[in-house]
Amino acid sequence: MESLDELLRELTGEQAGEQPSAPEEDSDIDALVAILSVEGEQKKPGAQPETKAAPAQERKTPPKKSPAPKKTVKQELPPAFLNDKPQSPPMQIDIEKIRAEQPPVKPIPAQNFAEEPEQAPPKSQPEAEPHLRPADKVKERTAVAEEQEREAAPRIAPAFRRLEQKIGDETAANQMAALREAGARASMMAFVLLLLAAMMTGMAVFLHIQRVQFPDQIPSRITLGILTALGAVAGGVSWPVLQSGLGSLVRLEPNRELPAALTYLVCLLQSVGQLLFPRGLLNSNIQFYIPVGALLLAAAWQSRALTLKTASLNAKFVSADYEKFSPQTVPDTRLASDLTRGLVEGYGVPVINRRTDLLSGFLPISLGSDRSDTIGRNLAVAGLIAGAAAGLFTFLFTQHKNLALTVMTACMLVFSPLSCLFFTAYPLRRGAKFANRAGGLAAGERSTADCAEANAVVIDAKDLFPPSGVTLSGIKTCEGMRIDEAILDAASVLVQSGSILSNVFLKMIGNRTELLRKAESVSYEDGMGLSAWVGKKRVLIGGRELLLQHGVRVPSEDYERRFAEQGCDLVYFASAGELTAVFVITLRPSREADNAIQMLLENDILLTVKTVDPIVTKEKLGALYLCDPSCFKILPSRLFEAVEERRALVKVKPASLANNGSFGSLAASLVVSRRMKVMMTVGSVIETVSLILGVGLVLMLALLGAMVRLSAPVMAGYLLLWLVVGLLIQRLVRI
Repeated sequence: MESLDELLRELTGEQAGEQPSAPEEDSDIDALVAILSVEGEQKKPGAQPETKAAPAQERKTPPKKSPAPKKTVKQELPPAFLNDKPQSPPMQIDIEKIRAEQPPVKPIPAQNFAEEPEQAPPKSQPEAEPHLRPADKVKERTAVAEEQEREAAPRIAPAFRRLEQKIGDETAANQMAALREAGARASMMAFVLLLLAAMMTGMAVFLHIQRVQFPDQIPSRITLGILTALGAVAGGVSWPVLQSGLGSLVRLEPNRELPAALTYLVCLLQSVGQLLFPRGLLNSNIQFYIPVGALLLAAAWQSRALTLKTASLNAKFVSADYEKFSPQTVPDTRLASDLTRGLVEGYGVPVINRRTDLLSGFLPISLGSDRSDTIGRNLAVAGLIAGAAAGLFTFLFTQHKNLALTVMTACMLVFSPLSCLFFTAYPLRRGAKFANRAGGLAAGERSTADCAEANAVVIDAKDLFPPSGVTLSGIKTCEGMRIDEAILDAASVLVQSGSILSNVFLKMIGNRTELLRKAESVSYEDGMGLSAWVGKKRVLIGGRELLLQHGVRVPSEDYERRFAEQGCDLVYFASAGELTAVFVITLRPSREADNAIQMLLENDILLTVKTVDPIVTKEKLGALYLCDPSCFKILPSRLFEAVEERRALVKVKPASLANNGSFGSLAASLVVSRRMKVMMTVGSVIETVSLILGVGLVLMLALLGAMVRLSAPVMAGYLLLWLVVGLLIQRLVRI
């Protein structure tokens, strides 16, 4: 191959001895490449000779005025032009030839294997559980907890087992009528026994005065016989109470009527002993306590009546045909923390209202055993032991049987406080009446355990702003924009997202929901507003921050400030990247919501509000409802799905704490649960104080030989005094 310099000389005519012409500034590169390619073909081995191309100087080129001669500069071509070797043909693989060269595959002879019997999997090995995501595990645990909650119904109290067997299979309406009838009958029995107790107290006072006036005279057997007979009549009338109490004593099961029944028997035994051995009555320290025993039976009947009337009142809600909701706490601690973060200090216990189709276990919950039954059993056993010990101690030191029996009876009377029969029945009665007025249900002591520890509640913005509290004060349109299209698109998005503005825009289109368009990809951007696709247009509804976030021009802040000073809020509507309309909205507080909020805040229950409206803020809520903005929390959009899952319809919930779904009814059910627990705690404290003071009083008078001062009227007055004190203090607890 010739060198590049020779090739260039040949092209310029230097090899023929000609004078080199001035180099052209604009050389024809394409022609140069063509000449190189032709020469390369001529030098290939075996190539046929072709006609030699004309020299470069014979080409006809237009004359040009060349500048002064310049020194020729050696130029280099790209490497592609320096390679004159022929390119190798593309690689081809002959597959058939390769297959023919391979040796044939030898077949493997078939082998006969003995068939083994199929072995069943061992029963001891459990099947592997499918892998569950954490969210699925939470759902599974929640479902299991609800199933256990449904099955763990309390046992019917011994006092109402016969009634439950009689009306347990009846409808709710029939149960309500039967409960009302049983309550009225129990009230009548309590009234009759109260009259008998008053008559016997009068006779006991007469005998006491006779002994004071004639200390050496034995009381008349006729008077003692009448007193004992009246006491026996009281016991016969109260046979259901005695049967319930003594049966519980044998089985050692909880029963609030056990102290009354056991103490009455001891009083009757004392009266019979005084009738058989009247000479012992010459000692003025011996008292007649059978009237106090009858008073205990009257209180037991009245306690029954109070419980039955409460159950009858609650049956009215259960038998109603409107929707029922059950407030429930959030068992997932992580979700509970997210729902109350920044709202409450410490551990958050939020409540979510959940709709249910059926309230189950009404009778077992309303007439079930509660704390008073457990305390009654403990007091009866402790009173029997303490009374026996005090009587034995007195007999060993005085050798007086009637006096020892008197001390024993007095000690057992102190261990049978009347407040034990009412310290749960009265709070449940008050709570049921309050909940019923608000359209709710509070049945049994279980209602105090459901939501008594709640410190937050999750509600919707619609609960705070019903349709009557949202007003459209004006519309500002942009020039050249169709307001009818804007209203229709806005209504489509707002109705689908559940905004508080839905009813306002539905009224603007005449409540014709068939005109609404399908909104897709609706999303709420926290604190800013809604974005969606309606047709082929991107729609934005919210505050100025939302439009600025999406690059849409908005009016100045001074423009908004003028409306804010008048108590109005602006909601911007943008379509296809352009501001279309501005809606002027006015919010007014609801009286029902205001009462419910004040009720919740008085009981230290704060509010988490779920909303898609940017005009609903903590500051706005605090200003409208006259409370601190820190009492509210706006729910983040990432928690919407979790909240809706726990609001989903459930088939069965216990008939302990329920409401009709309104905000006021929900607030009433939560407040009732907490306040009833407070009242029960107060009643338990008062009962303990009366018990300690009573035991100390009996022991002191017995040691001083002054039991004459602890007559039947005094003992009855002592028990009634502490009952009245307990009820008054429970009454002071505001619901």
